[in-house]
Amino acid sequence: MASECTYSAQYDTDDTFRTTKLSADEQQRERAGFVNGGCASVTSSALFEVIGGSLYRRKLEKGFVQYREVLAEDKRLQSIATFHEKGPGKSHHTLEDTYRLVAEQYWWE
Repeated sequence: MASECTYSAQYDTDDTFRTTKLSADEQQRERAGFVNGGCASVTSSALFEVIGGSLYRRKLEKGFVQYREVLAEDKRLQSIATFHEKGPGKSHHTLEDTYRLVAEQYWWE
């Protein structure tokens, strides 16, 4: 999955793990590893980390670092269907519950 990552400029200003804003030069250096869609620098990104060969987005929530797997596009519908099912003999989850369950585990745009 790490080979499928792409850089999105909208996260330049995301300060999830920063206590100070980056200068223009620091932002340029941070982006340098993402030229032409390369993923070599993902392991040093403030927002993403490769763990066990899978790409994860990390974010500080409620005082804790939360990791969500960046799910490939071809696996998204199956994950939604899996979380929507509740179990044998039980009704399925509501739309809101399904969304919450998927959002707790995975991340994508």
